[in-house]
Formats: sequence, C-alpha cells, structure tokens
Amino acid sequence: MVSVMVESLRATAKRTAAVAAELSGLLKYKRKQSGLIIVMLHKINDESDALQLTLRPELLDAILTEIGASHEFVCMDDIEAKGSDRESQGGLKFAITFDDGYRDNYDLALPILKKHGAPAIIYLSTAHIDGKTAFWFEQLAAALSTTTEQYLDLKSTGFGTRSLETGNDRVSALRWLNARLKEYDQERRETIVREILEKTVGKTSLQVRPMLDWSLVREMSRAGVRFGSHTVTHPILSKEESERVVHELQESKNIIEKKAGLKVSSFAYPNGTKNDFDASVIAEVRNAGYRNACTTISGINRSDTPVYELHRIGLHNAMCTDAMGRFDPLLFWSKVLAVF
Repeated sequence: MVSVMVESLRATAKRTAAVAAELSGLLKYKRKQSGLIIVMLHKINDESDALQLTLRPELLDAILTEIGASHEFVCMDDIEAKGSDRESQGGLKFAITFDDGYRDNYDLALPILKKHGAPAIIYLSTAHIDGKTAFWFEQLAAALSTTTEQYLDLKSTGFGTRSLETGNDRVSALRWLNARLKEYDQERRETIVREILEKTVGKTSLQVRPMLDWSLVREMSRAGVRFGSHTVTHPILSKEESERVVHELQESKNIIEKKAGLKVSSFAYPNGTKNDFDASVIAEVRNAGYRNACTTISGINRSDTPVYELHRIGLHNAMCTDAMGRFDPLLFWSKVLAVF
C-alpha cells in the first residue's frame, strides 16, 4: 500500500510539473530547439513489466502520431558521423530504435511503424534470435513471479536473503537483483542467476519470451526496418576482457550480415549506461566497422555529441501515461525534452 501511494504521489508531482512547463511556455520553447532525439524501445505488448521495458501498442501509436504531427523521423543508418549534420536543417528530428529483438516488434510494432511511415532500427542480440537462449533478466523475472517460495536465500553469493511474500516484495527483489547483477561479468552473473532459478523454480534455465527469428528479420528488412548489433550474448562490455569484447562486436555484426543479407553499421551498448563502456570499448566498436553507437544515457544529441556515445530516451508505459493509464502528451514531451 505504501509503495502504491508513493507511486501515486510521484505521478501527481510529474503531472503538475508538466502542466507548469506547458503553461510557462517552457515546453514550446524546448520544442523549437535543434537536435536529434533517439527514442529507445524494447517490448511492445499489453503485459505488465516490473523492469519497465514495455510499451503498450496504443501508446506507441499515440507517440508516433504526436511526433509525426510536427517533427521529422530519421533512421540511425542515415545519420552521418559528422555531428553538424544533426542540426544542419534546424528543428528536432526523431530516430526510433528497439533493443534485443523481441517477437512483438514484428507482431505489434511493425504495423504501427508502417501506419506512420516511421523508419526504425532494431539492435539484435544474436544469440537470442530464434529463442534458443533467453535473456537472464527475463528468466529472473519469470522465476520470481511464479515461484511458490516465500523468501530467497542468497547468502552464499553475498546477497543475503530477500522476501518473496507479496507481489511488492517480488518486484522489489527483481529490481534489486537486476541492478546488482549488472555489476558482474557475464560468467559470474550467469552463475548467480542459475542458483536463483534452481532455488525458486527448480530449474537452471527457462524459455520465457518469444524472440524474432531470422526469417522474420529478413521480412522486416524487406519492409524497410533496419538492423544493428547489440552484441552476441548481451554482456556488459566494460566488465569483460578485451578478447571477449572484440568477439562480441565482430561476431554479432558478421552473423547479422550473413543471416539477414544486409550491411550493419550501427551498434547499441548492452545496458548502455556511462559505466558500461569506456574508451577501449569505443575504440573496438570503431575498429569493428560501426559508424555510430547508442548508449542509454538520456539526452538530446547535439552537434558536439560523440557519434559513438549517442544519447537515447527510454520509452515505457509509466513515463507517458496519466493515473488512468492513458497517453499524456505533456508527460511525454516533458520526458523527452528533459524538463524533469
């Protein structure tokens, strides 16, 4: 109950701030600036999502309608390396990106993209295409939401214990574990995830989320969707040895180009915060032949934004809806224009 009240208060505060920004003319002023806004999406469906990676289809439709009414869509593959090109014609431009390669990008997002004539790029984590391997965070979410266990004992990993008695406890445990596990390299993270799965659902792996397959990738490519690389196995590159980084960058690019028959020139860092890549990783991204790379660092891209450190604005249900779950344009613009 307390968490619900806190969320309600936060939503009210954001709505109040958005209305104030509109009435003061701040939103109107910011919408007249120049730059490139890259929006980041993951899953497009009607399911609940504690990790806030999901946007409902009708919200995607509303967002593209809102953007398209007064702004131009561009594609990441068409963005030149020279920063000046991002502001040369003035005004805000929008690029639509998806991470990971979920099946609902084809089933639910593609028809909406076609409706609006909006170009998009999907950054594929190639080991997960065809659904052969599930993302660790998806497995973790599924295990914690379905287990009959009332607490999770992780003292052997140094994580202590976490209550799983209530739905709020499970969401809290998932978000806490999701953040903590990103501090490790992939081998250590996968070891801990296997232990959690064994203790909660009696298995060491789960198949939980439909992903794109290569035939759908090729079909979407023919429909105008572009594809970039998101590594092979989705490791946090700053946590891995240089040999692993090179392999993840080069092999994912090679696989997409071979399987889909297209040229890959754009990359997105897994997780993508400022702690998830460094100068050495950026150098390897450049050496692998990518022309640009996206982070998850929020912000508008200006003429001086490094082409291998492009900012993105994450879109999910909570960031653009009112208390009734309806699309709220003021909240949307306040978010993408960094009013709060």
